[in-house]
Amino acid sequence: MMAGRRLPWWSAPLLLVGVVLPAVTLDLLPIGGLCMAPALPLLRQQDEPAGSPVAIH
Repeated sequence: MMAGRRLPWWSAPLLLVGVVLPAVTLDLLPIGGLCMAPALPLLRQQDEPAGSPVAIH
């Protein structure tokens, strides 16, 4: 099922940079991981609640 959300236009080039940076040198691996962060919200299920999973009374 598609969520109906779209990524910004700059997320695809940023994802490509995140994949290529570690190939240049492994010292850039953390920066490459941060470049992949804009795609993370799409991995969250649409039905997942945004609040705390613990009920507070």
